[in-house]
Amino acid sequence: MTMKSVFVSELDDQVEALLEHYERATRSKTDARIYGELAAECRELARAAAAEDYRTAGVHIESIRRISMDGLSMEDAWLIPVSRIEKLLRVLIVDARCPYCKGYLRSATARQCPECLRDWHDADNVRFLG
Repeated sequence: MTMKSVFVSELDDQVEALLEHYERATRSKTDARIYGELAAECRELARAAAAEDYRTAGVHIESIRRISMDGLSMEDAWLIPVSRIEKLLRVLIVDARCPYCKGYLRSATARQCPECLRDWHDADNVRFLG
């Protein structure tokens, strides 16, 4: 399993959990209209993520955060998945690649690759971690 597929899989799981929460809340809360808006944004987020359009997905997660902060006194527990999704989208948008194997890195500033296990913190002394 590649690093990108791990990030994509985690993104799918987080989005699905968030969507389930909002759809459940739409049926049971007095703020059903706002939760309905959140569920609709979450469905669009899921579509964009499935199409690997991570920039559009980022716009939808920003809308989810804005609607949540403006319209609800949300539990902190549901802001955690939103933050995780934002971090995953940042990694996927940056598209940071290893200069040796072209595998995905965890961030744009990473200096070691989780796929080929090379470490180039010291450019004159590239080493294998494995």
